[in-house]
Amino acid sequence: VISSADKTGTVTLLKDAAGSGIGLFNSKKATDVHLTIDFGGHTYTCDDPAVGSTGTETQGFHLEKGNTVTLKNGTIQVADDSQNTIMLIQNYCDLTLEDLNLYGSAVTQYAISSNYGNMTLKNVNIDGTYAGFIAIDLMHWLNTAYKDHAPTMQINNDSENTIAGSIDVYCYGTGAATCSEKPTLTISGGHYTVDPSEYLAESHAAVTSDKDGYIYKVVEVSTPAE
Repeated sequence: VISSADKTGTVTLLKDAAGSGIGLFNSKKATDVHLTIDFGGHTYTCDDPAVGSTGTETQGFHLEKGNTVTLKNGTIQVADDSQNTIMLIQNYCDLTLEDLNLYGSAVTQYAISSNYGNMTLKNVNIDGTYAGFIAIDLMHWLNTAYKDHAPTMQINNDSENTIAGSIDVYCYGTGAATCSEKPTLTISGGHYTVDPSEYLAESHAAVTSDKDGYIYKVVEVSTPAE
């Protein structure tokens, strides 16, 4: 076991690996953690047991609020024989995904669900085989623990990156229909299987994709001089 007095550190994979879900839980004193997992170009395969809050152990990664995490440089996938990894990443912290591939198996309904904190995706590819697969689930949960902050997400992908699956941005809980602080998704770049037009960054447009299997491509557009 390796520990850090200031709760800061980097874990680097030296080869492909497989194991259970990975979690940062406030109840287990995981707060003010600054963690980087560098996959080193390798693949981590999430298998059972999955992790999560008591009674909902259905996630490959469960990252609670008050922490700062970066996952980068590799691939995270769900094992074909997993029965419980319904969600690949459940996020509540400030999370950065960089140069990363996310792949769900036939049981994985969600790639990313973020309910708190701020997320950045840079050069991230997402795909899964579940019918009705949800790539991005960005939800402001209006309960006591999370109602004070609507989550944000920025997708800064380039022309090679692809995100397959639906994108949902919404409020949930009592008062959701009149929720004044909605989650914010900002997309610049990449290819998508659903229309991302509602979430485009300034000076960007959704045009026809030139990649097989994808419908939309997000590109930067020039602003006419005044």
